[in-house]
Amino acid sequence: MTKENKMVKIAEGLRRIVYQHPKFDFLVVKVQKSKTDNHNEVEWINWQKYNDEYKGTWLAPIHSVSKDFQVLIQAKVYMLPKAPRNIPEWLKTLGDWHNGVNGSKQWGLLDCTTVLVDYGDQIL
Repeated sequence: MTKENKMVKIAEGLRRIVYQHPKFDFLVVKVQKSKTDNHNEVEWINWQKYNDEYKGTWLAPIHSVSKDFQVLIQAKVYMLPKAPRNIPEWLKTLGDWHNGVNGSKQWGLLDCTTVLVDYGDQIL
């Protein structure tokens, strides 16, 4: 990887590190910290299940995932300081909701639409 294409870390959570995509400023790269973690896989399953439905409009789009699910490429969003007021009830079933995670810092704007960026806690 050349110096120009070096990935820059932009966020880190308990299970994943998020990098700016080295070539496309409208994408991020989510890399799992553990090979036994399944958050990228679950997030991919949720996206595949709902991307063509109304529920998919609430999820940040996923562009691709590696075969082993260790690396996931997702649309980059403008992160919001807090969750929107009108969260659909079906999103409140995520494991982190009651801990304040999805209720606070995992929301962003993509083309003026509010989306959840971290939805790999459980299959929706």
